[in-house]
Amino acid sequence: MAIYGCYADLLLSFADYPGDEYAVFLIEQKRLSEALAIYRAMYPEALKVFGDGNGNVVAWGGNYGRALLESGDYRGAQQMLEGVLPGLVATFGERNPRVRKARERLAQAEAALAP
Repeated sequence: MAIYGCYADLLLSFADYPGDEYAVFLIEQKRLSEALAIYRAMYPEALKVFGDGNGNVVAWGGNYGRALLESGDYRGAQQMLEGVLPGLVATFGERNPRVRKARERLAQAEAALAP
C-alpha cells in the first residue's frame, strides 16, 4: 500500500468503481469480450493495491469469474472463483447472495470441465 499511497484515495472501492458496474452491464448484454478486457486490465491492479483479502476486490473477482464462465473459459472461471470464494465468505458471510452465486457458478464451471 505504501508504494501506491498517493493513489489509494482514487482506488478505494473497486467493487463500486464504474468499470465494474459497466463490466457487469456488458456481461448482461452478452458483450463478454469487452467485459473481460475491463477485468483483465483492472483486477491485477486491485490485487496489487489492496490484496486478495479486500472485500471489494473479492466481490470484483466474483464478477470476473462470472464473465469467464459465461465466455466459456471454464478453467479460468474455476480458478478465479476458487480463489475469491474464501474471501467472499469471510467478508460477506456464508448466506450472502454473492457467496451463493459464486458457489453456483463454480459448480457450473466444474460440471463443464468434468469428463
